[in-house]
Amino acid sequence: MKKILSFFSLILISFHLYSINDITLLQDQDESITIAIEMNDFNLDQSILINGVSHSKINAKNTFPSLIQGYPDLPKMVSSIQLPNQGVSSYNVVNSSFQDFYNVNLVPSKGNLKRNIDPNLVPYSKADVYNLNAFFPNNLAILNSPFVFRSVRGQSVEITPFQYNPITKTLRVYSYLEIEINFDNKVVGVNEIEESNVLNAEINRMNQRRFINYKSNKYDPVSEDGSLLIICKDDLVSEMETFVNWKVKKGIPTEIVPISSVGNSQTSIFNYVQDYYNNHPEMVYLLLVGDHADINCYNAGNAGSEIKWSDAKYGLLAGSNDWYPDVFVGRFSVSNSTDLNVYLARNMEYEITPLSGDWYQKAIGLGSDEGQGFGYLGNADWAHLRAIRAVLMDFTFDEVHEFYDGSHGGADASGNPNSSMVKTAVNAGATLFNYTGHGAQNVCVTGNFSTTHINQATNDGKYPFVISVACNNGTFTSGSCISEAWMLAEGTNSTTGSIAACGSSILMSWAPPMATQFEIAHILAETYASNKKFTLGGLFYNGQMKMMDVYNNQGKEVIETWVFFGDPSVKIRTLDPQNLNASHDLQIELGSSSLSISSCNAEGALITLTQNNGIIGTGIVDGNGDVQIDFTSIDTLSDITVVGTNYNYRPYQGVVKVTELMSSGPVSPVLSIYPNPVAANGSITFSFELNEDSDLVVKVVNALGQVVKEMEYNSLLAGSNQQSFSTVGLRAGIYELYTVIDGKDAVAKFLVK
Repeated sequence: MKKILSFFSLILISFHLYSINDITLLQDQDESITIAIEMNDFNLDQSILINGVSHSKINAKNTFPSLIQGYPDLPKMVSSIQLPNQGVSSYNVVNSSFQDFYNVNLVPSKGNLKRNIDPNLVPYSKADVYNLNAFFPNNLAILNSPFVFRSVRGQSVEITPFQYNPITKTLRVYSYLEIEINFDNKVVGVNEIEESNVLNAEINRMNQRRFINYKSNKYDPVSEDGSLLIICKDDLVSEMETFVNWKVKKGIPTEIVPISSVGNSQTSIFNYVQDYYNNHPEMVYLLLVGDHADINCYNAGNAGSEIKWSDAKYGLLAGSNDWYPDVFVGRFSVSNSTDLNVYLARNMEYEITPLSGDWYQKAIGLGSDEGQGFGYLGNADWAHLRAIRAVLMDFTFDEVHEFYDGSHGGADASGNPNSSMVKTAVNAGATLFNYTGHGAQNVCVTGNFSTTHINQATNDGKYPFVISVACNNGTFTSGSCISEAWMLAEGTNSTTGSIAACGSSILMSWAPPMATQFEIAHILAETYASNKKFTLGGLFYNGQMKMMDVYNNQGKEVIETWVFFGDPSVKIRTLDPQNLNASHDLQIELGSSSLSISSCNAEGALITLTQNNGIIGTGIVDGNGDVQIDFTSIDTLSDITVVGTNYNYRPYQGVVKVTELMSSGPVSPVLSIYPNPVAANGSITFSFELNEDSDLVVKVVNALGQVVKEMEYNSLLAGSNQQSFSTVGLRAGIYELYTVIDGKDAVAKFLVK
């Protein structure tokens, strides 16, 4: 169907017909799929002057610019499809409906600009295509090169529901397209695979969101988060022991290797990770522990005069010459144990003994007022951050600070923000800190917020996830950068800074990284029911893959050079965490092969059983608060550690004694604690029974296994006893009270609020 309208009728109306612009799956067969594209919501902005002539720009929801410099700026729509394991794909347009609009002077694209310039200062220029009497583009769809995400073969599909003839000044708008994509397995294709086997539940959910035709019925994903490989500077390996043991206890199989056994060159590191991934398909996370000199960053080539330093390249493993990360890579950028312990203390506190408060429902948006018409979805930086704010406020967030250059109303104060305003918000606490603007190695230009201000901050225990869309905020291979400052910050008595920080190692593209930032907000706010991401790496790299779907070639450099500082396996927190509770037997006999968990207050919690620092079994708590975990018969008397974890919960930690023969009495002496929880400036009373007169040494142990308080009680009499001690000086968190009574260990947990 064809309609012809003059441009003069078009400028009087905007088209908001039927439904929003969308791509839907109509038919899914083994040999083909059919998708429908609707374009019913667009308008023309005719306010742009080029050489004194009025030109128009198309604005359409759910579309993205082509970013081809000098070519007509025609928005496109994007989707990803799952491909058969072998073969090639092709497409046919089987149905269409369009309208033609005459006398339209359409603006050319300014291309993929970098963030060290103001887009408004870049002049428009027209390429030779403006001299051709033909519709551009000739093809309405592009099937990009097939990629492999872990063990699923995919392809991004770009549809341009607009065509433009610059000689006749005719704009053709397709309100409806029906496209059949055919698969031919008789022709050898790119990135073919032998089989698809999704081993991880989080990856499976990711695929359900990303691929319009995902066939999840083939797979039986496990529930765990996947495994972690750590490549570490040799003299820091021993410092990582507590960290590694905790990761295993919480259900993440973890292996640490010294860099000397790998080889400190990008080729050696990449080959080692590739081989490890091939032999451990459950691997999801890679953590590099060391600075660039200790664990070489990958040299991915040049972008102008800059080297594209890349950690993410070590995670591009499953496909050949594709830029979809298969493993989520993070870095502890440290060279000595003092700096490493800052990372470790913050990490362990955030995961095990997180600070209470309403700050988890707060976020910060800091941005420039540049980029209108050139940023993601056509938004200037401030409007982009305001759109993210709306997404977060519709979720659990009750405050999202607006610090924007200029005056934009709402929660944004008049004038430009300053560093004191930003630092005050950081000190109060925030889960998310988004920066979108100009940057340099040690500063966010908007607000002039720099490394100095991060080091002055007093946000003890209140650690944001920092996502910086700016130039060089992650340039760490030559000197230090602001992202490293976020991760190394500490106060007088505790750590400050961020739980993770993402910054570019080079001059950053303008629009593509905004897509990542926007997608992270949507995933975090659980906009997509099938794509809930709780780990920082899952959030960041899934956002990156959305960006690749949208921008493809223009997104490759962003994938390579956006560095993730921190532990990608950490689960983010968006609410004041509750205590996870669970009940189970306190002892089992040698030869036992199961343990039942009951009365758990967190449906979906992962319960992990470990013995001798190895995982022996895991299970997911059902709606009744129960789970039975089966394992190989126990053949050693070592204790079994029970750890329960879940999103927005403090972990449960318990111990099960393994005995040769069940005793009729208690497993160990009983310590009764009151009150529990207890205030940080209060006191605890504990009661116990003694079989004989004795002295007692009582220790308070924090979640890191450190003794933080020790008391001696002498000449205690046999029978019932009661003692007290002050909790002044103990930070909020979970502690163990430990002593030896009548030759047996006695342990009780308590919580300081």
